[in-house]
Amino acid sequence: MSYAGDVKLQIAQSRLASEESVLGEKLAYTILHGNTAYSENKSYIERICAVYEYNDEKSFVRRFVRKINGGTLLYGAEFSAYFHKEAVFSPEFAIGFIRACFIKNGFVSAPDKPAHFEITFDDEDAKDVCIRSFTEIQCEPRESMRSGKYLIYMKDAAKISDLLARLGAVKAMLEYENGRIMRVANNMANRGFNCDMANLNKSLNCAQKQTEMINNFSKMRQFALLPAELKEMARIRMENPEKNLSDLGQLFNPPLSKSGVSHRLKKLEQLYQSYIKK
Repeated sequence: MSYAGDVKLQIAQSRLASEESVLGEKLAYTILHGNTAYSENKSYIERICAVYEYNDEKSFVRRFVRKINGGTLLYGAEFSAYFHKEAVFSPEFAIGFIRACFIKNGFVSAPDKPAHFEITFDDEDAKDVCIRSFTEIQCEPRESMRSGKYLIYMKDAAKISDLLARLGAVKAMLEYENGRIMRVANNMANRGFNCDMANLNKSLNCAQKQTEMINNFSKMRQFALLPAELKEMARIRMENPEKNLSDLGQLFNPPLSKSGVSHRLKKLEQLYQSYIKK
């Protein structure tokens, strides 16, 4: 089963938390189905039945099973409608509505993928009520159209994680959080690696230019007139083209600081440039 499928199953099997959330689900099922729902997903139909059987003697629900396409089971439920005029929105009611919509038409990306949560709708009315429900819980998803369907989606990993927990998929939320932490850690490690590689390439390019300069300088008669410390600097650099400035400094006796090595190399460069211009 996919991660999204597992999330839906966890939500469908989550406990019915309150009367308000149950009413929110009832409204969603009415808008999405009218008064009869069909699905190959048994857990979805079982959720609808559980909602209508929850602490309400006036609710009507009847479940049934049909065989289609050479034996495939199609599960169904007939239930009493719940009308808009009866709806009193609250955070719990809104969560119930979103919960039902997600089980029916939702998707969430796996923890190791870029963050994405969405619910699709055939009906604009259902989409509008869902947007109102998100507003009620102080969450603002984006809206779009795809293949003629209305789409509500989010790409904020922290908000998606919080929403999964509120919908009843606590285990999935923990997996999602773990994946999110791993993505952040991997991104930081990759950035650090890329930075190290960039610094290494920069150092190697600089060292190559220095060795080329010293090699050319050593062929000039002025090179023999250089002070001893600059000749030593030239020798150590030529013998250690792969080392950075700090490591080069440790090869002197006594050791030379990084800034000291940099100063001597710059002095060699300045003298070389002044001589080739003459």
